[in-house]
Amino acid sequence: KLRSPRGGLRLDPNSPREVIGYSALSLDASLQGDRLSLALATQLPEDGRIVGRLSMGLSSSSALSGEVTMDIHRIEWLELLSVDLANPKGQIDGHVLIGGTVGAPTLGGSAKISQFTGELPALGVKLTEGSFGLEGDAAGSLRITGQLRSGAGVLRADGTLTPRNAENSLQLTLRGDNITAADTPNFDAVI
Repeated sequence: KLRSPRGGLRLDPNSPREVIGYSALSLDASLQGDRLSLALATQLPEDGRIVGRLSMGLSSSSALSGEVTMDIHRIEWLELLSVDLANPKGQIDGHVLIGGTVGAPTLGGSAKISQFTGELPALGVKLTEGSFGLEGDAAGSLRITGQLRSGAGVLRADGTLTPRNAENSLQLTLRGDNITAADTPNFDAVI
């Protein structure tokens, strides 16, 4: 059992701004024979939360079963995933189902980022009106849909993510017109 009343991560130790923060973290793990069970619950800023459970065996052919419910109202931590993205705002809601086996996991359920805004400062680009969704199907694939405004244009995304297909796990089509790709004193690009 792991318990933590409060914690967070700051990129600069002198900054009061936490990129990731939580309270009332609870992580329980249990190993019985060849079965591992995990349970996670935590509160996030602005009344957000993450609750999840996972049960699995220790071999690659063992069954995998779990779910994660998330209600995330602050997404500044997305900056950690990209050196180019700054000031991301929005929220993530979802209920993700985990199945299959340890060696061939499947994902189901749904998750959505809504009210997304952010900046790509090096390119002088402001991103607004973003929404992206993942919707799982019975075969373990995820359908990806979304859109994002940059300048006068809207970039639309449509595709699939199939985690068990290593060669073509992601197939994504991007479409749009008049999308600002760069707007700096030295370089302007509209696609």
